[in-house]
Amino acid sequence: MQKHLQTSPFLVLTQGKDIYNLLSSNLVEINDAMFSILKQSKNRIQYDELLKLFDENIIKILIDKKLLLFEDELWTTTNIEILEIETCTHCNRRCLYCPVSLAPKEAKTMSMELFNLVLLRAEKNGKIKTIAFNFYNEPTIDRYFEERILKLSQTNIKLSLHTNAIELDQKKIELLKNSNVLSAIYFNIPSINKEVFERMTGSLGFEKAMDNI
Repeated sequence: MQKHLQTSPFLVLTQGKDIYNLLSSNLVEINDAMFSILKQSKNRIQYDELLKLFDENIIKILIDKKLLLFEDELWTTTNIEILEIETCTHCNRRCLYCPVSLAPKEAKTMSMELFNLVLLRAEKNGKIKTIAFNFYNEPTIDRYFEERILKLSQTNIKLSLHTNAIELDQKKIELLKNSNVLSAIYFNIPSINKEVFERMTGSLGFEKAMDNI
């Protein structure tokens, strides 16, 4: 089976044509030949094909410095410890400081099949410690929230939960406690003044949120 190489996606080209490698936090001085190899390998290329074009010793130097990665290393060779996904696209508030108040997305939900695949790859990565379920959404109104928590509890990855707490009912609270998945929980509460809260969030869920917290 032919091995494929590809330029690492974690490289930053400086003005002086040096390379800053985000994987190692090192600044690597490169020459024109190295730059040509990295440019040629921007898209995956067979190792043998690359050998026909460039000096093998230079290619090996780039591999040793992790500027060139074998295809099966592209996912696993990272320093990523926190994974953020959006398990659903809907929210139960229209906060003035959030884009959802101006352009709410169509309500969609990530399938459990895709979620399980994400977790499988995150575990394979080996360095990811926590996962968050939010972006411009409220994860606790995801219809698969409980199922996702149970699936997450079968891994070594912890949950960083960002929530407005309105739908964080007793059942979900007990599930989070008993599953031992939480690394941290962050509450999005713009004000503890009810009138200000309602004006800023477009929501009448102040009492529910306070009670749940």
